Amino acid sequence: MAKKMQFTKIYSWEDVPALMTPNEASLLLRMPEDTIRHYCETEQLPANKIGKFWFIDKGKLMEQFGYAV
Repeated sequence: MAKKMQFTKIYSWEDVPALMTPNEASLLLRMPEDTIRHYCETEQLPANKIGKFWFIDKGKLMEQFGYAV
């Protein structure tokens, strides 16, 4: 069964919530969602797993990529 693709446009950091999903992070960072999930699993991104879902901290992600918080 193929994954359902969600297409949304995210143009800036203000367009995402404080805790974002891998899908939202992939749209913002313009990277494949599978890559974002891999980075979450290997602790290369500031993320927490709740149940089977990953949540990425927007503030910590901005710091990691050198954006002012």
